[in-house]
Amino acid sequence: MRTIFRATGLSRLAAASDYKPEDVDVQFQVKRRDKDGLEPLQASAVPRVSPGDEVHVLAKNSSDQLVDINVLYVGSDYSITHIVAERLAPQATLEEGLLAFTDTSFGMERMIAVLTEAPPESEKEDLSFLAQDGVAAMTRGLGPASFSDMLADIGMAPPTRSVMRLADKSGPKGAVMIFPMETVPRA
Repeated sequence: MRTIFRATGLSRLAAASDYKPEDVDVQFQVKRRDKDGLEPLQASAVPRVSPGDEVHVLAKNSSDQLVDINVLYVGSDYSITHIVAERLAPQATLEEGLLAFTDTSFGMERMIAVLTEAPPESEKEDLSFLAQDGVAAMTRGLGPASFSDMLADIGMAPPTRSVMRLADKSGPKGAVMIFPMETVPRA
């Protein structure tokens, strides 16, 4: 019998969730390069992963509503990679391998699962627009030539967010779950 990491154990890691644990369950597991089977990501410890290890997801929608799931990966350089966008029908399950770690970066990284309730006949929620390159390593002496150049650079950033009033509770259900991990070189 395998032990699995349930979103219900993420109270200190989950930013917000409108779903009851029995409605939608998301589990992330690690498959080690040199081992068979899957290890659960534990809420009590930040797991260490190495090049060749893989992350797998198991998500089940036990509710009577459509649920969209997006998985984003935030690298140690703050890059954001959109991994998957899927719509789960009521009683549907998503079970697949998502990614394999490489030796191109090491440090604290995060898997983020975003769940949104989907109205019938709507388009699937696709958060791929959040993907971005990592932050370039900077050293002293690099960057804008002056303070006014820096302000101009900040002012030219494209708009990327919108807002919703806090009192507005009429929107669809949703959840954001964050699963941290540390990538380290293979010993």
